[in-house]
Formats: sequence, structure tokens, C-alpha cells
Amino acid sequence: MNVFERKVYRRILGPVHDNEKENWRILTNKEVYTVVKKPTITEIIRLNRLRWFGHVQRMEENRILKRVLYMNLGTTGLRGRPRNRWQNGVREDGIIVGGEPTITETIRLNRLRWFGHVQRVEENRISKRVLYMNLETRRLRGRPRNRWQNGVREDGRIVGGEGWQEEVYNGEEWKKLLRTARNRHILHMPME
Repeated sequence: MNVFERKVYRRILGPVHDNEKENWRILTNKEVYTVVKKPTITEIIRLNRLRWFGHVQRMEENRILKRVLYMNLGTTGLRGRPRNRWQNGVREDGIIVGGEPTITETIRLNRLRWFGHVQRVEENRISKRVLYMNLETRRLRGRPRNRWQNGVREDGRIVGGEGWQEEVYNGEEWKKLLRTARNRHILHMPME
């Protein structure tokens, strides 16, 4: 939805002239949102869904809407992954809007916290030796597997920019950086 919304905004705003390169270009996502100064369509949907959920919660127990919201049909689920339900979306919206970190954010922050801890311990500790151990094995055919270090490297770059590895060795600065990332939901994006 956000992609379509930005496409419409780009069409309305038109291209901009880049004086450095002497050509016309389309606006970046960040430029579109600074010009428009409105919440995204998904943010509006989230807030409206939460507002409606609060409205239904405040209703009396015998109202049809409230009974339908908590109704259990008693059917067995389909095979495979469970479908996304409206209640799951409300729960996730409450977490995002309310400030609680999502599971993905918690995993990423804990991974970075542990990496910082291992970086600061002595060289002879088992955890540090295992982290940098090189197993002499042949690589399997196909795409290389995602390694734990790749996830840490990506998360560190998102949280601390290009020079994030220098921050790891200062424990207080590293904790401050992770706290900021948690409070601002910097890592709130799906893991790949």
C-alpha cells in the first residue's frame, strides 16, 4: 500500500531538477514524506483499526459487534500456516503504536547486545573463540546460507551507521545506542 501511495505522491509532485548532476530525477521516499508531511496510509489504517477496537471494547457485553469480535465458530483450522486474523493485526498495531518492541526487534536487539558483550571479553574466552572459529569445510552448492555474523553486521549498520563497530568496545556507548534503537523502533522491519 505504501508503494502505491508514494507512486501517487510522486506523480503529483513530479520530478525535481538535480543541480549537481544537471538532470531531472524522481523524489526519494524520504523526500516524498518530508514534502507531504502526512502519516502514511498504513499508519492511518493502524490508528483507525485501534480506534475502532477501543470503541468495540467499551460497548456493553450484549452488543452484536462485541459478541461477533469474540465469537468462536468451533471449526478446525485449515492445514498450513494460520491465516492472519483481524485480532492479530490489532495486537501488532498496539505494539507498534504503544511502543512495545516486536519479536523481531527483540531478537535483533538481543543479538546485538550479545555481540557487544562477546567483543568486550578477553580473547581466550570460549564464546569469543567460537564466534571467530573457522571450520575448514567445503561450501555447499547454491546460494550461501545466511550466517549469524551477517545478521549482526546488517543490524549494526542499521543501528549505528557505518562506524558502528568502534562503538562496540565502549560498553556504555553501546548500551546507549541499543536503547535509542529500541525507543525509536529503528530495527522494526522484517528479517530476511
